[in-house]
Amino acid sequence: MTNTIDYTEFWSNDPAVLGKFLQDVFGWYVDPPHTEYMHFRYQEAEKPTAGGIHNGGGKLPEHGTRTQVYINVANLDETIEKVNTHGGKIIYGPYDIGDGTLIINFTAPEGTPIGAWSHPEK
Repeated sequence: MTNTIDYTEFWSNDPAVLGKFLQDVFGWYVDPPHTEYMHFRYQEAEKPTAGGIHNGGGKLPEHGTRTQVYINVANLDETIEKVNTHGGKIIYGPYDIGDGTLIINFTAPEGTPIGAWSHPEK
């Protein structure tokens, strides 16, 4: 399955901006912005949620927004285009980890680091 990760919590300086970015790039469903926490799902009716976006009540942990996950995507080139179109920034890649799997690291518009990878067809 593509465009999915396991439950992950993003710590963000601006959860509303990050939530919109995840909707625009990956088509995820994000709860309306709350003061401290928003849930996201890959599909509208999916339960339980896939993860959350937390601002720590305005108190980010010492590592700040440094949460890293890798999202499995069908087409890395299309993902790169969407990241750039929706205000993200490619930090590194794409690069091959040795088995044909390509990886990129990027940031969302408000600075949250995210990774994506695409596995070769078998």
